[in-house]
Amino acid sequence: MFSKIKKLGFIRDAEDGDASSTFQSIKNIIEEINRKKSLAILVPRGPGKIISDGENYTGIFIMPNNNDSGMIETLCLKSIKSDPIYKCVDDFIKCSYNNLSETDKAKFNEPKGRVLAFLATKAIGENYVHSLGVAALKNLWDFSNPCFDMLNNFVSQLFKQV
Repeated sequence: MFSKIKKLGFIRDAEDGDASSTFQSIKNIIEEINRKKSLAILVPRGPGKIISDGENYTGIFIMPNNNDSGMIETLCLKSIKSDPIYKCVDDFIKCSYNNLSETDKAKFNEPKGRVLAFLATKAIGENYVHSLGVAALKNLWDFSNPCFDMLNNFVSQLFKQV
């Protein structure tokens, strides 16, 4: 099944955890697959690293920057901080959060809420955007923003021609 795959990249959100524990989780899964399926998928030494045996490559990137807690939404939001709408989103999220019950405050996912609030401002006519991925396809995130440099470099390094 994996005999034709030469380059394998894992990209996962750290969420509320840290990159090292999220990396360890992926590492444990790879090691378990290797044991159960008698495979030899390479395991990098840490988040953001790529390992190769000269023929096969494996890389693991933990969002948002291989260090901090966060997710892809964290990067997307950083890319639009200079957009005038961002201040409106910020005000809306703060107001909304302050009016949540304590139970809901504990469950509130602020980055996802901010992304959805921002996307709501892009509902122009029938051309609404309902997800982060669709927003990416419609170029609503500034992928040239330096906040994406680590991720772009990781993907470029993993899939560069050898």
